[in-house]
Amino acid sequence: MATISIFLRIFFENIEYILPVGIVFLLITLAGVGMTLSLLDERKLSIVLPAGMATGIFVFIIFLGIFSYSLKGRTGILIIFVTFLLLGLSLLVKNFKKFPKIKIDSYSLRFLPIYIIIAGFISFLAGANIYGGDVIAYWGFATSFANGNYPLRSPWQPDLLANHHQGTFLFEGAVHGLTGADMLLIHTTYSVFVVLAGFFLVWGVVRKITKRDFLSLLAPLVTFFSVGAIFIPLPGALRTWINPEVEHVVNRLPLFLDAKNRLGGSSNLPELIYINHRAAAFLGLFLIVILVISKLRIKEFYKPILIAALSIAAISSDEIILPSLGLVVTGWFVMELISNKREWRTKVLSVALGGAIFVTLFFVVGNALRDSMLTPPKEEVRFQLVLSTQTLIDRMGGLKSAVLRPSKDSKYFWYLPDLRLIAGLAFIAFIFTKNRWSLFLFLSFLGALFSYFSVTHTYYPANYERFLHPMYQLLGLIASVSFIMLLSSRNKMLKAVGLTGAVGLLLPSVIFAAIYLYGYAKKPFYPNLYGRLPDQKVLVWVRDNLGLKRVFFVDGYLRDQSFSYLSLYGIQNYGLFIPISPADIKVHTPDFGIEAIDIINTLNPSSLEKLKVEYLFVVQSQLKYYTDRRLSDLKNSNYFSEVYSDELGTLYKIKEGYFKEAEDQEATIARLPDLLGTKGNIYIDYPPRLESSVRAVMTLALKDKGELFTEWRHGTFNYIETKIKINAPSSEVKYDYLILGPETDPREICGCKNIKEVWKIREATAYEVI
Repeated sequence: MATISIFLRIFFENIEYILPVGIVFLLITLAGVGMTLSLLDERKLSIVLPAGMATGIFVFIIFLGIFSYSLKGRTGILIIFVTFLLLGLSLLVKNFKKFPKIKIDSYSLRFLPIYIIIAGFISFLAGANIYGGDVIAYWGFATSFANGNYPLRSPWQPDLLANHHQGTFLFEGAVHGLTGADMLLIHTTYSVFVVLAGFFLVWGVVRKITKRDFLSLLAPLVTFFSVGAIFIPLPGALRTWINPEVEHVVNRLPLFLDAKNRLGGSSNLPELIYINHRAAAFLGLFLIVILVISKLRIKEFYKPILIAALSIAAISSDEIILPSLGLVVTGWFVMELISNKREWRTKVLSVALGGAIFVTLFFVVGNALRDSMLTPPKEEVRFQLVLSTQTLIDRMGGLKSAVLRPSKDSKYFWYLPDLRLIAGLAFIAFIFTKNRWSLFLFLSFLGALFSYFSVTHTYYPANYERFLHPMYQLLGLIASVSFIMLLSSRNKMLKAVGLTGAVGLLLPSVIFAAIYLYGYAKKPFYPNLYGRLPDQKVLVWVRDNLGLKRVFFVDGYLRDQSFSYLSLYGIQNYGLFIPISPADIKVHTPDFGIEAIDIINTLNPSSLEKLKVEYLFVVQSQLKYYTDRRLSDLKNSNYFSEVYSDELGTLYKIKEGYFKEAEDQEATIARLPDLLGTKGNIYIDYPPRLESSVRAVMTLALKDKGELFTEWRHGTFNYIETKIKINAPSSEVKYDYLILGPETDPREICGCKNIKEVWKIREATAYEVI
């Protein structure tokens, strides 16, 4: 009860933010239900309501993706939202008689507590969830969209298209623009919304297919809680017969997270809540499969158009489902062609029209794949299809089994079977049940499997591994549906197989995951319910008065601040254009580039001009770090004009005269490569001796000057579209140059006697080994 009290206290403390956000989601749901009733011939509330939640999300994303070219910013979002509501609510009124009747009887009351418990549990889980570093990108896209940033560009690289998943963040940005709430609350609410919609949609469909009200709950639990994992306890004597991908000792019950953890993946529910664009994409996949297998109220001729439009919205949220959707639609088209329902010419014309709509919307609605095609990298393409024997062999290892032990010398272990075995099991179970839902889910699995083996990302080699977790989810869902259906078989052997599969294979992993998630949800604090924006007056002023003008903040980072708080809050909470990343090389998240570090240290006009900075904010306490000449420049009315000032610092508009007349200082990272002469072996220090951002830009600046040697740890770019080769330091290597932190003794690194200082800034010194 104490946990509930804490949650409710924080909830009501933030009711002024939660209430408007909740109203927006409620209105979107009502509009989506109206659209669903006009499309789907369905009378079950357990399907209509979550399908309406999903439809509302994706239709609104389509509206935003189309109309935001001309209707920008908060006013534009409001007009688009009202238009969307008028359409959806008018359809709700028109089709209200088709709305499923809500009966309050003993049957309904048995299920209501389950819905409440699941919704409450996921809300608690999301309220306490820990979000990773990528949210600065997610929220920066969203808040800048609310400011009018569309087509979406990276706020930290305003000259470059986002090249990122967009649909979810257009939606979140619209909610931010409508309510003014902070992205922490909006992201959390959206996560709860899409996860609950997916959970209840899967449950509703499986209830209808299997005609098992309570047992059908296993399907969404397997999909969202245990992520399709199967853990079998085996005696230690069998270990010699197993060749797993990994073997770990874990001090808890086995989890999929422990067996198949992947960077950027979704191996557990908290990761889906964090990476909510993937949860939204899977909701879209489930919705589209339902529309494919269901009877619609519209003419069959228009069905491909509907599928095409919703597919674009789902793909815009996360392109990971594109191969799955491709196989689903292809399989559906083939089945339609061989059926005798309509003339084949009509079918081909219908699908061709749907294809034309898909292609048109693909280039209209923002998505990562479109951006990647329109703005290819300068060096090599981002994505390639590689179908080589070696690639197949290398990636086959990720499908192998996993072994988890409770202790090093335990007499038993937990065994996660090879994915190929799980796929075979799911397929055989499906063969005995033969339902269209599982058929199209299996096609989705094959699409993900193909991508896992064939898609290669030039600048992120492990990118293909994010297809791994969805394969387990889809197979787990197929297996759970099939096992539940087998329980209804008259054949005792098949019924025994269904019981063994459901209770013996799938249920234990659900229980293990639920125990883990319960501890994750039961916390003394729920920070993700807070909806107030960070209180920085200058950020509010810039957003309200400068819009998408480019602003650079000198706030103490690299000196007396561990991070650039004004840049961080300005990007992720206020949607400002703050160009801190490399000028012409794409990065995934706001990593500082060479030019930005040089600006902090020197305010050089060439660096400011390269990033096209229009306004400069300098915190009062940072002025002491600049030369008298630079301070004189700031007071020169031909160079700068003060446009805003508060107790924190002063905001300057940079005039053209500064770029044309002012002089650069020489102590810059940009100048370092020219000082090192010919190529050689370069040692670069590591954090904390060398600040992490400085270490990263050093590797970028010197990547073509020879072989780089540095410890592999934080202090590199999260993702950058260029090749930077880093070697491990070795005592056998003779270094020609050393790039060291201010406190590092060069003799400690090379053991050499003759060294010469060739370059120095506050954060680093370069030495030549003579």
